[in-house]
Amino acid sequence: MSPTPREMLDGPRSTFQIGDALSKTFSVWGRNLLPLLIVTLIVNLPTILILRQTLLPHPPKEAQYWGLAMNLSSWVMGILATGAVTYAVVQQLRGRPCGMGEALSVARPASSP
Repeated sequence: MSPTPREMLDGPRSTFQIGDALSKTFSVWGRNLLPLLIVTLIVNLPTILILRQTLLPHPPKEAQYWGLAMNLSSWVMGILATGAVTYAVVQQLRGRPCGMGEALSVARPASSP
């Protein structure tokens, strides 16, 4: 007997166990902590350099611009770092190896043709 259309859409039934989810999460993070931290550091390097610049004494108007640059960089680079780390973790959960270069290349903005 073939599955009904509803069964085909629903897929196999499985139960969600919070313990299993946490176990997998900590397992992936534990095995890849150093590479994930390095990817995050590399992506956030521009923000770190801007932060260094904002700590120097500046006239008030220039300090505002550095503060704005810091906020924008932090926002954009945070999104890219999240994308890179999420991609690497999902690949790991799928059982596929994912290097730092691959994670960084997936996180970078797409170039226009």
